[in-house]
Amino acid sequence: MDFQTGAGDGMIVRLPAVSISTEGLGSLDNVTITNIVLSGSIFSQGTGSITFFEKAKDGKFYNVSDMGGKWTISFDGQNIWTGYVMEVNSNRLGKIMKRSISLVDQTEAWDVLVKDKIYPASADSGYTVGDLISDLSIDAANASGVPIDVIPDNSTTLDSVLSAGRYTIRSSTYLAEIQKVLTWVGYKLYADPFSGKISIIDPNNTPTTGALNVSFNSDNLLSASFDIKYGDIATTVVVGDDVSGKAVAYGHLASTSDNTNFNLRKIEKVAFVTTYGVKDSQLSSIAESVYNLSRRGGQLLKVTVAGYYPQSLLWNSVDWADANNNSGSYKVSGYSIEVSPSSISTTIEAVL
Repeated sequence: MDFQTGAGDGMIVRLPAVSISTEGLGSLDNVTITNIVLSGSIFSQGTGSITFFEKAKDGKFYNVSDMGGKWTISFDGQNIWTGYVMEVNSNRLGKIMKRSISLVDQTEAWDVLVKDKIYPASADSGYTVGDLISDLSIDAANASGVPIDVIPDNSTTLDSVLSAGRYTIRSSTYLAEIQKVLTWVGYKLYADPFSGKISIIDPNNTPTTGALNVSFNSDNLLSASFDIKYGDIATTVVVGDDVSGKAVAYGHLASTSDNTNFNLRKIEKVAFVTTYGVKDSQLSSIAESVYNLSRRGGQLLKVTVAGYYPQSLLWNSVDWADANNNSGSYKVSGYSIEVSPSSISTTIEAVL
């Protein structure tokens, strides 16, 4: 697969040889790419977009009905991003076809139906929240074919969290149920488009997976910014349970105040979280976890560099210091790789 040639912007950047493999059509070998944007994220679903021009092969264009399923984008023979196609837009331009492809990461595959399951299968006082997350994840991986990679341990017994002592699913999806359980402990589920696996982390405690060598003085640095999203920072978190009707607040308006977030934001913002069948004793820890995560996620370092990293990026550490006194050890929470006919760049988003 070739990139169109175009005028560069003066930077010396080596464009990789790009290949695309699809589940239905195999390798796409008669197209010319004009743009690729690929992203991954800890806190939201990663996406991808590809625009290319296609020449007819043996008088025929690719059948759009064969374009569904998994897509893998490789740079210089190395898999860089894997996900699923969501939309294909086709526009006939004389003897060529212009295609615009929209993709999402592999969390999409875990949104698969689950009915009438109980965890654990029989009463077990030693069964933990970590066991529940692990069992749900393994079942989701088996049902979807997308493997689970990292799962943090949690030794809290399930019967100390749920009044019923067991977790019952009547009709839902694995992804929805796992996301619900993760709110109890403040964990996050994400797909790593590089590895093709799904991981679960505790953003407040999970160690970084590696380190990125980027700094304010890097030769390939294109831009850097530091943002505080004050609107995303909750000064008080209220967690209420639908079964018991009980609610607990944590933060500025709580009976025992924690003013850390209010001192940043200066005005009140209340966030509400709902649980179902969670014991009263656990509501405060859930509220505290959401409270801390909103502050950390609201302080964002964004760095754009020329080129790309041939490795997993999510949850890597970035030690940063610049001339504006912004400094700290950040963790990569998201990234975007953009490729044009004349350049390639990577934008990294990292939280404290």
